[in-house]
Amino acid sequence: MLDVIRKAGYNVVWLDNDDGCKGVCDRVKSVQIAPVDKTHCDGTFCRDMVFLDYAKSLTANITQDTVIAFHFIGSHGPHYYERFPAEYALFKPYCSRPDVENCSLEEVRNAYDNSIAYTDRVLYHLINDVLEQHLDKIDPMLLYVSDHGESLGENGIFLHAAPYDIAPDEQTHVPMQLWLPQVTAQALAVDKQCLTRKAAAGGFSHDNLFHTIMGLLEVKSSEYDPQLDILASCETAS
Repeated sequence: MLDVIRKAGYNVVWLDNDDGCKGVCDRVKSVQIAPVDKTHCDGTFCRDMVFLDYAKSLTANITQDTVIAFHFIGSHGPHYYERFPAEYALFKPYCSRPDVENCSLEEVRNAYDNSIAYTDRVLYHLINDVLEQHLDKIDPMLLYVSDHGESLGENGIFLHAAPYDIAPDEQTHVPMQLWLPQVTAQALAVDKQCLTRKAAAGGFSHDNLFHTIMGLLEVKSSEYDPQLDILASCETAS
């Protein structure tokens, strides 16, 4: 997808705060974030709030259509407690050790929920502190999707990566969120109420991701299938 978008003329930047892009970003600009920030990093890894300064810098003087891919460390376990600062811990008590089998299920789930709440806070700041600051100059949007879910002790199972055919719902059911301000929806001729209804109906998967992003960016390609574009049936007369 990134190759197609770049070929269409977009400036594409991949920011990585996890363990690499597995070849996805090989032909676009990419930055592996070094764990040197004294606020968000400990010398070994960084929490995802480290993205904010990068995002502010990259969006300060945009002169062409731009796509920034943020590869979150997110809630990767079993070190859930390392994904959020202690002051962001909304749920207590939480497991503060990697051998989660030695914590209670409540502590494991609280640690995971704290990491989810922290990701939510990072997304809020990307929208509020970065994208909304440029509404007078650009038509911004933000799409977030998880790559996988996580088992937290249900039926004695932890973590993820079970074979898909037998993986429990906890590992295969993931969130996808789209922030689409009205100015961008108007530019794309998209009915946001229609999108809200489709979101409530659900039934989407990672199969929709490529085609929906292509639709959002108005990129035409032989690989694009409007039947898999979540927005396609919500377009209004332009």
